[in-house]
Amino acid sequence: MNRRRELLTAPMWSRRQFLGALGVAPLWLASRTAAETPALSRPDFSFLVISDTHFFADPDQPGRMEPRSEALTRALVETLNRLPGTALPAAAGGGTVLAPKGVLILGDLINDGDKNGGDFPRLQLTEWTAFTQRMGLTGAEGELKFPVYELPGNHDAPGGQGLVIDGLRVRNQRRPGLTAVSESGVHYAWQWGGVHFLNLGLVTAPGSGATGRRRYHPLGSLEFLAGYLRDRVGAGGAPVIVAQHIDLARHLTQTAWQHPPLHAEWNPDEVVKFYDVLAPYNVLGLFHGHTHNRYFCRWQRDVIGPGREGVPVFNVQHASHYLDKHGALYYCELAAGRLTVRELVTQDRWASAAWTPQAWTVSGTRA
Repeated sequence: MNRRRELLTAPMWSRRQFLGALGVAPLWLASRTAAETPALSRPDFSFLVISDTHFFADPDQPGRMEPRSEALTRALVETLNRLPGTALPAAAGGGTVLAPKGVLILGDLINDGDKNGGDFPRLQLTEWTAFTQRMGLTGAEGELKFPVYELPGNHDAPGGQGLVIDGLRVRNQRRPGLTAVSESGVHYAWQWGGVHFLNLGLVTAPGSGATGRRRYHPLGSLEFLAGYLRDRVGAGGAPVIVAQHIDLARHLTQTAWQHPPLHAEWNPDEVVKFYDVLAPYNVLGLFHGHTHNRYFCRWQRDVIGPGREGVPVFNVQHASHYLDKHGALYYCELAAGRLTVRELVTQDRWASAAWTPQAWTVSGTRA
């Protein structure tokens, strides 16, 4: 256990080194977690989580989708639509997939929202149009049969403005059942079965713009989170699930603490502020994407690693990156106050898929 913690807080990790280490961590962490949790109960409801869809327009013909991305995103949606009523293997806990209340999409919705000049405005419009037509909004407009709850990533709008951000603001005015929308119009919250869900955007931090230690624009996400938890959740212990795009672990290394890099994705001081806002509440899970890999861990303020305490963190692999034949999604169930997460993976661009033989089950930070 100590060795794993040292690995996860080792200095001078590049993104590639970090992702390589994650490749050996998930099964070890997940099997330990499953062994420490009680048997699964009849679920109250379910939802799906995907990330990094990277809808990609053809650079040579900006008015159309690149063929690989077109086929891959269609196959992803067809897979999602087919899931309800299918069997879960015994190794993943058994049972049957419930029709989900919705699909969380954790950023990098399109591929070229972070680029400017030339043909990029046309490419962005093609990608965003394809995303909204394929994914829809309420389950009635697009090819996907379920409501979607998307948030922006660094490939969408790292500077806090642009086509995707403007589109999200409009969609949030039409998105049914929201309990709150942030002052920026981008972050929002809703409830399912007494559980509070909050989509917090690219990164959860104070303020609206970039700083010397953070190049992304959080658009007031930390203030929105703090106000919602204080005013809507309170001290009653209601369960909370939060989502954003950027990962945590690389921003809690010894190097990041001692010498915060200029223009990094996230200032480590802000990561801890995020934790301190969450700490008084019963957090069932923090979901994020961005790394194009997957892992489960417990977040204990300034340390991420194995353990029974702390905020449960679920990193989901990319769902439909046009250059990769691999992908994954999470199927999540709520039952008797516990969250169970299972992973469906593909190795052939969603021509087929298989369940990972494991399940993560957590009872939140108040268990």
